Amino acid sequence: MSIEQFYPWFVGAYGENHALVEELVVEAMRDNFFWRRNFHPESEPPIPTSAQYTPDYIAFVARLKAELYRVTADLKQSVPFSSPRYIGHMASDLLIPGLVGRIATLLYNPNNVSEDVAPATLSKELAVGDQLCTMMGYPLQGDVRAFGHMTSGGTVANYEGLRNLMAARLYPVAVGQAARDLDRGLVWRGQRVDRMTTRALANLSVTDSVDLRQQCLLQATELGIADWTDFVEAQRYESLGLARFLEAHPELGHPWLMVPVEWPLLLVQGDETARARHRADGQSGGRFIDEDEHRASRQQATRCGNCRRLGDRGRANSWDDRVWRHRPH
Repeated sequence: MSIEQFYPWFVGAYGENHALVEELVVEAMRDNFFWRRNFHPESEPPIPTSAQYTPDYIAFVARLKAELYRVTADLKQSVPFSSPRYIGHMASDLLIPGLVGRIATLLYNPNNVSEDVAPATLSKELAVGDQLCTMMGYPLQGDVRAFGHMTSGGTVANYEGLRNLMAARLYPVAVGQAARDLDRGLVWRGQRVDRMTTRALANLSVTDSVDLRQQCLLQATELGIADWTDFVEAQRYESLGLARFLEAHPELGHPWLMVPVEWPLLLVQGDETARARHRADGQSGGRFIDEDEHRASRQQATRCGNCRRLGDRGRANSWDDRVWRHRPH
C-alpha cells in the first residue's frame, strides 16, 4: 500500500481532514435526533420548547459553555499524539472510522452487558471478537470455539486474560478432586483421574484441560452420575476463591506471576504501612514489590548476564517455574 492510501484514514496532524470529520459527526448526530423524534412522536416532549427562555436554563447554558472552554483549554496541555514529531508512547493519531463510530454510538448509550440493553451493538462486539480471533489464528468452528469481547482498556484485558488462563489451568485440579470424592474410576488417556497428582493436573495444557473435561463428562454420563458438573463446579477455584483453593491443594504452593525484566506489572506506591501490608506473608495471593526492591532487582539483573538471558528463568513452562527472579550464581 502507498502512503497516499492512508490520507483519508486519519484526522491529520494539522486537522487536514477536519471537514470530513465534522460532516460525518453532524450526520450521525442528526440521524440520532431524527430517531429520537420519531420514537412515539405522539407523546408530549418531556422538555418543553419554552424551557430555553427560562432564567435557570440560560444560566446553566452559560456555565456549561464556560466549563467547556476551561476543559478545552486544559486539554491543550495533552501529549501531541497526532503529530509525527512525537513518538514517545504506543499511541498515534485517531482513525476517522473509529472516532466517528464512537461518537455515533455514544448517542445511543448502549450497554453491552446483555442483548436486552444492547441489541444492536452486542452482535457487533462479538463480530469484532471473531475478527480478532481469526487474525490470531484461533478456531471459530469445532468443539472448541474462540470468542472475544471488548473491555474498558488494556489493564482489564490483561487481568481477565490471566484469570481465564488460571481458570483453564486449574480446572483439571477441580476435576481430579471431584473424581477422588466420587471414587468412580474415571479414566483419561489410560490414567485414573483420581490417582493423578495435583501438580500433574495443574501442568496440563489448555488443550489437554478441555479434552479432560470432555472425556470425564462423557464417562460420568455413561456411569449415570447426573450431578458430575455440580461436583466439579464446587471444587473450582472460581467457586472456592483462590485462597481456599490453594489451602485445599498445598502441593501447588504460592502462585507467581511472570513479568518482563524491564518493568514489573505492578508497583506498590505509598507509605510504609501500605507496603508492609502488601508484603506480609499470607496476606495476598501473589507477590507485590515496592519501588526500592524493583530498582535493586533491575540493577542486579543489569549486572548479571545470566539473568538477562531467556531460559528456564524466563519462560513459564510449569507450575513451579513461572516467574523470573535473580538468583546468585
